[in-house]
Amino acid sequence: MRSSQRIIPGFDDHVYTFDAYLDQNSKVTHWVTCQKQRQFPINFGASSFTMQKYVEELYRIGAPFLESIGYKGFAEIEFKKDAVSGEYYLLEVNARTTTLDPLLRECGVNFPLLAYNELTGKPIGSYAVRSNMGIAFCFLFEDLISCRDYVRTKQLSILQIVKSHFVKKAPAIWSIDDPAPAFFFLAMIFKKIIRKLTRRR
Repeated sequence: MRSSQRIIPGFDDHVYTFDAYLDQNSKVTHWVTCQKQRQFPINFGASSFTMQKYVEELYRIGAPFLESIGYKGFAEIEFKKDAVSGEYYLLEVNARTTTLDPLLRECGVNFPLLAYNELTGKPIGSYAVRSNMGIAFCFLFEDLISCRDYVRTKQLSILQIVKSHFVKKAPAIWSIDDPAPAFFFLAMIFKKIIRKLTRRR
């Protein structure tokens, strides 16, 4: 059997996600669409800065596909929009919650809670984010490294990067209500730095 792959033309902001919850009848009850702005590593990595972006077409593509295969629970379909043709191409399907979960919660869709409520017999209703809420997911540590590389490769300017931060953010790790994960992450990074420094001696 012969198979082929190709790189879909378009910058990292041509990558979109369709995040959905399907009930036990395999019907989409909740969904949000997002648009990546930057990735780590750049061009082929995971999201380091992503905006919630309403794209109805992603629902029209993603919902029938998931329902047709009898999918249940949370799913994230990642698409890339061809910069030449304007068509959306499916990149992957994540059958789990993702790093964008803080952003999705800020947009009003708590996917882990939906799963818990349904499994415990509570009503979950339905909800779709059909407007642009101006909220961004930001994994600051990785995004700083990505921004350095985008600037070095002249894919983005410093001004473009600075402008992108003038929005409400859903941080990947930090939360004033639960700072422990952020402190743990900083401790982990500090230990890595110490190990690197001691190896050089």
